[in-house]
Amino acid sequence: MKELLNNAPKLLDHLDEESLNHFEKLQGYLSHAGIKFEINPCLVRGLDYYTKTVFEWVTDKLGAQGTICAGGRYDGLVEQLGGKKHPRYLVFLFWHGTNHSAHAAD
Repeated sequence: MKELLNNAPKLLDHLDEESLNHFEKLQGYLSHAGIKFEINPCLVRGLDYYTKTVFEWVTDKLGAQGTICAGGRYDGLVEQLGGKKHPRYLVFLFWHGTNHSAHAAD
């Protein structure tokens, strides 16, 4: 399976110019703010509804269930829910609740 993933096309190699510029700006903002990050070309999170950015905050202090928070940019969410059109909306999904988050903070 690892070989199959290693040889699969990488999404980052197929970004259009607008998406690539957005991605580079986002990385610049994170770096400027001193936020460490890793680019995971295998991260797949709701490709059918997230737009541009997806993320996952993980820790190695929780074993195999190391995701603390995940989500992404979801353009059109407010409008789909009946609200006024809003160009951007960031969705955070807290997977493990405060108990796991408290353990990760120790």
